Amino acid sequence: MNQEILDELQKENLEQVMVESIQEQNGHLTLRNTIIQTAGERHNPKNGEVTVDMIVQTLAEDFPEIVLAIAEENYLKGFEEGVNADEMYNEDPRAQQVLDDMRNE
Repeated sequence: MNQEILDELQKENLEQVMVESIQEQNGHLTLRNTIIQTAGERHNPKNGEVTVDMIVQTLAEDFPEIVLAIAEENYLKGFEEGVNADEMYNEDPRAQQVLDDMRNE
């Protein structure tokens, strides 16, 4: 099968799952509740509280491509922040002093 066809089928399947999961109840979208409930059912926490980690694990199992895209974006933003901080450090003597002070603490 052609990769473009596979990509389109995955996209259609993802859209169908998302549409089925997003239901309107009393004027409020329940996607959030559906995600929390699903994570709770899968991980069955002893105290009944669903954590962010449980939700991420659940999303990674069902939608790995979405979690990967979020992780990539987060990595790139962090890298960009590091580059910007390095440029600022090299250009601004006050920034150099602040960072030097932080290192010496």
